Amino acid sequence: MTVTVTLEPAGRCRWDELVRIAVRGLAPGQPVTLRASLRDEKGALFRAHARYCADAAGLLDLERAPALGGSFAGLEPMGLFWALEPEKPFWRFRKRDVQTPFAVELEVLDGHEPEAQRLLGGRCTSATSWRPGCGASRCAPRSSCRQVSCQYR
Repeated sequence: MTVTVTLEPAGRCRWDELVRIAVRGLAPGQPVTLRASLRDEKGALFRAHARYCADAAGLLDLERAPALGGSFAGLEPMGLFWALEPEKPFWRFRKRDVQTPFAVELEVLDGHEPEAQRLLGGRCTSATSWRPGCGASRCAPRSSCRQVSCQYR
């Protein structure tokens, strides 16, 4: 059986939206490592990983399965996103062009890190955007000070 990774919502989403990640086609109780990575606009690499075990049906749903270790531990459905850390020490994650999305790449590896080697599910990409949500608008600063507020309608 082939391993498939599903993301909901598929395609683009905002950083503040919940992304549901599920892996199907695993063996019952199979240990796997999920790894997320992205490159910022300057090319710096950010990574996160977590160790999981599939349930009795061979399904791994991050909303129900706790991470056993890695960049974080416990029940954290969005942990692979908020735990992204720079490869270079002290590098800051900063978005400069809010009109272009980031692409977060997810990989499913057989076994647990650092022994996890074989790629099971190929690569699955989620494009995340910094667009404002419904009801929010971009606005210019009102004075020379650096404080900016967003207006919700």
